Amino acid sequence: MEYERFFSGFLFCRIVFHRFHRTDHLRDNGSPMHYIGVMLSGNSLLVSERQTVSLKAGDVFFIPKGYSYESRWTPENEEVAWISLGFDLFPFPFSFSMQKLSPDEEAMQWLQKIVQTPVVNEKTVGYLYAFLCSTVSSAPQTAVDRAIAMMRQDAQAKISEIAERCHISESGLYALFQHELHKTPNEVRREVLCEQAQRLLLTTDLSVEDISRLLGFSSSSYFRKVFFSGTKKTPREYRRSKQFSD
Repeated sequence: MEYERFFSGFLFCRIVFHRFHRTDHLRDNGSPMHYIGVMLSGNSLLVSERQTVSLKAGDVFFIPKGYSYESRWTPENEEVAWISLGFDLFPFPFSFSMQKLSPDEEAMQWLQKIVQTPVVNEKTVGYLYAFLCSTVSSAPQTAVDRAIAMMRQDAQAKISEIAERCHISESGLYALFQHELHKTPNEVRREVLCEQAQRLLLTTDLSVEDISRLLGFSSSSYFRKVFFSGTKKTPREYRRSKQFSD
């Protein structure tokens, strides 16, 4: 019974169409499972309200469970085919948004073992999770680095917007920051703002109020509070201390 219940959470198969095919998950509860897909032939478009993912033969893609999207499958040489690996349980505290994946050589070796025989058994389920672990192992730091770089470019960008540009859910981005840095994205954003404020205090004669407005703080008092929490000095104390040290 436990054996059957466990394997009921997986659905591996090869899907083939010989004419244009469309699947609409925009108006229902979204994708019924998490899916890893491998395009074998033809072309596809995965379309959501926020993004469009274009796929061709050889591409690997991911669709998260519950994600609302529409898929359009177009044959090439009278066939569009792909390997579909559906699974209920995502083995990490975060999930990615719908996207094209770029697995490395090690990850592709695991995936090819399933593509050769796309059936659900102990080995192929193990290969699937080995693929996920290998694929995700290098992704968290990359996503965190990209998110921080975006904060440096636009410290006022919403976390939800940053997450979307990193192709990851907002909750997933929070989980990655906690896992990698033991901080929230908002805490890191405040650190970035403090760094920018320090640079402005040292390289310009702008007033504290002007710097506060330039960095997008709601008030100069809130700016002082954030700055003090990061440096243990007020903006004026920081500016004076650096002037005297020089």
